[in-house]
Amino acid sequence: MANLNKELNNYLANLNVMSMNVRNMHWNVVGPYFTALHLATGKIYKALSCQIDEVAEMMKMQKMEPLVRLSDFVDAATIEELEARDYNEYDIMDNFAAGGQELMKQAQEIRDQANDDDNFLVANKFEEYLCCYAKMEWMLRAMKIDENNVEEDD
Repeated sequence: MANLNKELNNYLANLNVMSMNVRNMHWNVVGPYFTALHLATGKIYKALSCQIDEVAEMMKMQKMEPLVRLSDFVDAATIEELEARDYNEYDIMDNFAAGGQELMKQAQEIRDQANDDDNFLVANKFEEYLCCYAKMEWMLRAMKIDENNVEEDD
């Protein structure tokens, strides 16, 4: 259980950093897709906030202590904070993909460990998160433009 507590805190830290990164991109999106990406990033950081709350409350239900300080989140996270700057559609998709892959990898490890420990509360919740990440990954792939297939005018 101690190892699961550590893994859940690392995941919680990454959720918090990812949430702040998404909020950063929400505030700093630029380009022709501004409106769509501004709305999409707003929905995503709200969803991440709900997930942060779910994970912390699940930890408390299991008599675990979630991290609560911003400095602890930054120290424990493996996702890096983004700089405050303008972000276009390619920057946003790349950052979502990288952060989403890290969260998905962690969610799989936590789900597997929880399954091994017969902790079905955690295992089932993380199975749900994996479905969400798979959908996000599919949507990002669908949005990406293959620059090699774009024909240039002669």
